[in-house]
Amino acid sequence: LWVWKGDLSFMELEAVAKMDAGLPNPIYLNGDVAMEGSVLDGIITFDLDFEFELGEACQNANSGPFDEYPIIADVIPEDKAEKVHLFTQLEAAFNFPNEPFSYTELNKKGKQITRTFTYELELIRL
Repeated sequence: LWVWKGDLSFMELEAVAKMDAGLPNPIYLNGDVAMEGSVLDGIITFDLDFEFELGEACQNANSGPFDEYPIIADVIPEDKAEKVHLFTQLEAAFNFPNEPFSYTELNKKGKQITRTFTYELELIRL
């Protein structure tokens, strides 16, 4: 009768994962997983690397006043303009008044919420 005596590693596994998550509702996971290991003391070995995506990415239903219209509409001279005359006056055109202004939106429960915004121009640099 043959009997084996000794140590046997059933399984060895090393894993690494990088994930981005959108929680809590809806659940969304996206990432990369890498695994390396062996089964039955090296009789079977594996090396896996795969990407995954689970669920559906949340699209923010609420929008803000700056989604479609940024605060600054235009600047003179344009960004990265070349050969700008020394005496060109720096200008900025704004989409919103330079005073507190309000924006009303619906929250997730359908209730109207009014938010008040203001901004301050600190620096124009050429």
